[in-house]
Amino acid sequence: MTQNAGTTEPRLPEGLSSWVAEQRWYAGKGSEPRLERIGGWTIDTSNARISTHYILDRGIDTIRLYQVPLTERTEPLPSTPAIGIVDGVYIYDAPHDPAYAPAILDLVLSEGLAGETR
Repeated sequence: MTQNAGTTEPRLPEGLSSWVAEQRWYAGKGSEPRLERIGGWTIDTSNARISTHYILDRGIDTIRLYQVPLTERTEPLPSTPAIGIVDGVYIYDAPHDPAYAPAILDLVLSEGLAGETR
């Protein structure tokens, strides 16, 4: 695994708001999310870029902060639906990507650093 210096802004799919609204963990059921990315971190692996986004939702009475892990791949994953495609890159819900858990475990065990993104 290589570390990302955080020089490239992570990709967010256009349909992220509608995807977030469908998730069981979304607190604003029945409301339209108004999402704002305020930061996050990334790590690069040989087959995927893993990014965790810190996203504020201002679409409900109380502002909520979500930590949203996504993966980016240049090739589609078989039998795993992408959240969206940005500039030919497939964006996935990271916990459903087979690269996610091993990359996080490797990061923790190696006491590595993830690249910060803004």
